[in-house]
Amino acid sequence: MSNRVVKDFREFDPQAGVQLISSNFLYTNWEQELIQNLKLKIYLINIDDTPTNEGLLKKHAGSGFEVYHLSGSSHYPMIENPDRFNHLLQEVIVTIKSN
Repeated sequence: MSNRVVKDFREFDPQAGVQLISSNFLYTNWEQELIQNLKLKIYLINIDDTPTNEGLLKKHAGSGFEVYHLSGSSHYPMIENPDRFNHLLQEVIVTIKSN
């Protein structure tokens, strides 16, 4: 699995990488505005390595949110723990379909 991640990083277009990193410093205010205006509930599958700031979500997610926690993983949960990730994704899909 780690070989796959290293390979992906090595083959990634450097120009795209610079643009992605640069945009990380600019999107906070834009994201808050988008979340406040979103008419749908937000469903998140987040790792527990870095806690989700649910206080900010309560403040800005006007249509609500629900966090599904995936433990024992880091930056690539869909690669590191695909069975658990897919299980949570299926839970989210069922929840959305039932609402």
